[in-house]
Amino acid sequence: LGFTATVPFEAIVTCTIYNRLVETPAIDIEKHTNGADADQAPGPTITVGSPVAWDYVVSNGGNVTLSNLQVIDDQGVAVSCPASTLAPGGSITCTGAGTAVAGEYANLGTVTATTPSGQVVTDTDPSHYFGATPAIDLEKATNGQDADTAPGPYVEPGSTVNWTYVVTNIGATDLTSVSVTDDRGVVVTCPQTDLAPSASMTCTASGTAQAGQYVNTATAVGTAGPTVVRDSDESHYFGEDPEVGIIKYTNGDDADMAPGPIIQRGDPVAWTYVVTNTGNVPLDIAVTDSDPGVVVDCPSVLIQPGGSTVCGAIGVAQVGQYSNVGTVVATT
Repeated sequence: LGFTATVPFEAIVTCTIYNRLVETPAIDIEKHTNGADADQAPGPTITVGSPVAWDYVVSNGGNVTLSNLQVIDDQGVAVSCPASTLAPGGSITCTGAGTAVAGEYANLGTVTATTPSGQVVTDTDPSHYFGATPAIDLEKATNGQDADTAPGPYVEPGSTVNWTYVVTNIGATDLTSVSVTDDRGVVVTCPQTDLAPSASMTCTASGTAQAGQYVNTATAVGTAGPTVVRDSDESHYFGEDPEVGIIKYTNGDDADMAPGPIIQRGDPVAWTYVVTNTGNVPLDIAVTDSDPGVVVDCPSVLIQPGGSTVCGAIGVAQVGQYSNVGTVVATT
């Protein structure tokens, strides 16, 4: 015991021994972000604006009771602990909360406590998360053509039009409740409602082609936490309704019926062929005459909707009743 004493023979000596505890304090803090022990960046991916929950597990690994226990966060997060005293071998879980911000985020939790002798013990632990901004992209096609601008593909009125809608998650967080709608009442069918980052799906719809210029706009919508993202894309087609008309004149006379104008044999005959585009698409025309000897000349072979052109031919009058037919062939 570190001392000696000399006493008389057969004397009775009473000794009192006092045991003084030697303090060996130890404290540990383990911090988690949304349940992840994210000591290293980037940590869990959290949608911007979503709630973030931190927990701080404090353990007493020493041999003395710790008091005045306090946990602070270097980013100003308010931390709440259920107790300020911690017995040897015990642990408590403190908590904090916040809202996710964009980009890489790091905060440091620090615990301090005091031993019975007044010694201060401390420990720290970092945690991370990545605040991601969700985004969605939609690309719509009509009959396989990405027809963002008019006129788009030419289709026959009454035929089937097929639309495809490629939806892509271009953000860094999962999207749920993904759907596509069309502003012209077209019913769109999608194979799923959830999209992981970088994932795509193709939705489909069909309809019956109308005459003339047509445009419809599709909108894709998805949800990531409290955030709703959307993107729109329009597409076009043109419903062809081609029509062409021809009126033929003989020496200026619309001589549909015999006998037509009276012309001296051997005199020149002039035929004019007035061709009109009465449809809704440009027409490439060619005019011929039933008399192989009559060569028709046209100054223009492309006629816009509502436009006309005048073709001409010449010949020499024959004896007797004469008839010939002008024919126009138009291509869309």
